[in-house]
Amino acid sequence: MLRSLVGSEMCIRDRVSTQSTGPRRAVPMERYERWVVANSSLVEKLEGLCHTLFFLSPTRVRDSEIRSESLYTGVNLVSLYHEHIRHKHGISCVRLGGGKLTALRAIQISEVMIEMAAIIVLGHGRAKWRVILGIECIKMLLRGLLLRERRGAMLIEQVGRDPSDLTSSSQAADPFQTIERARSGESTQQVVGRRSGVVFRTRSGNTAVQAPRPTELLPELLYMARPVVYLLVAVRCQKSSWAPWLISLGMDVLQLQLRMAAGVKGQQELEELTRRRSDMAYYLLRDPIYKRFTKPLMTLLHLRILNKIPLINAISDLCLGIFESMNSLHFYKAGS
Repeated sequence: MLRSLVGSEMCIRDRVSTQSTGPRRAVPMERYERWVVANSSLVEKLEGLCHTLFFLSPTRVRDSEIRSESLYTGVNLVSLYHEHIRHKHGISCVRLGGGKLTALRAIQISEVMIEMAAIIVLGHGRAKWRVILGIECIKMLLRGLLLRERRGAMLIEQVGRDPSDLTSSSQAADPFQTIERARSGESTQQVVGRRSGVVFRTRSGNTAVQAPRPTELLPELLYMARPVVYLLVAVRCQKSSWAPWLISLGMDVLQLQLRMAAGVKGQQELEELTRRRSDMAYYLLRDPIYKRFTKPLMTLLHLRILNKIPLINAISDLCLGIFESMNSLHFYKAGS
């Protein structure tokens, strides 16, 4: 009797273990990820086509309709999710590097749509600016966490590489990890089988850990705090006041000068510095300089010269409408 009971228990245990170790059915999201990885080139072409159509659409920015902006935001969020999938499987560009940076990119993609929704629900009063200030504070917090995680290395947000340069077997490089290894002196050694080529283990060594110098850390702190400081001053001042514009411009110029004085390490930091310099052009679209100088000069140029040239007059009129819409929304010209 005892033997039969023990035998029955062993049979039941083997049956349960066999069922638990059987092939697991893939959930729909896993199947979708596999499809994106297997058809990465096709997905990138479809994304490029969608982005081109939205970019060439004259009504997305000029008319500032929340329906078209919501669709545009949805397409970009799907593209961001695809980038996350490709990055996880090692076939992505180097722009993404972890959940914090992905969350920051998602907020940057959605912020214009959120501002439009806030205007519809709350109007143009202080409640709208509280929503905008909250978004900028969340972005500043994420950048602070990234800066702490990367030991004061320059925040690289928009630098990317063409995914066609990478093969499916290559590993996607995290730009922050690359900079961190260069700053800390960390070296990585892989033990690979001679005949099989299989990586058995990886050894990492840390030869020196350098704390960030104040001249390297201060530019990033100014870059993080500038959008929040601009909004705090703008809410307290009148709309025609020059104080928010001048304070924000001074902080940006100072952080760029300090960054160049501290030195640029590598191509990625150079491209990030170039992007920050290009964002300085947004100051021409912010009040009060837009109302007093940029808009009158563009209107005068359109009426006196460009309006008399066929085809050019239509492009000039479209640009005037786009500039006016960018001036009316904070996140179109925030540069954050």
